Amino acid sequence: MMSRRPFRTYYYNRLTGAPVTPDHWQTKIKKGDYYEAASETIVIYGEILGAALEKGYFHALAYSVWFPNGNEARVCVVEPTRILTKQEFEYARSCRWKVEENQ
Repeated sequence: MMSRRPFRTYYYNRLTGAPVTPDHWQTKIKKGDYYEAASETIVIYGEILGAALEKGYFHALAYSVWFPNGNEARVCVVEPTRILTKQEFEYARSCRWKVEENQ
């Protein structure tokens, strides 16, 4: 039986460049979850496809105004800024990933 390896103390967030310790909710991210990763320059919406080989990383399909049709991505556990419901994710899709402009 495989034991669960603990999350590292910190990861580097590629969006901000900062070393970040995962919040408790981020350590619970799993396959099938939808997320938002917001930075000062862009908001990325994604769906977790599954765990990557390295602990704390996931394979995802990510969408944004830059990649409206989606792009396969490797996502670090500290990059999502919040978990979305399927309804929130579908709303962002219907807005062509420009949710802030519509609120």
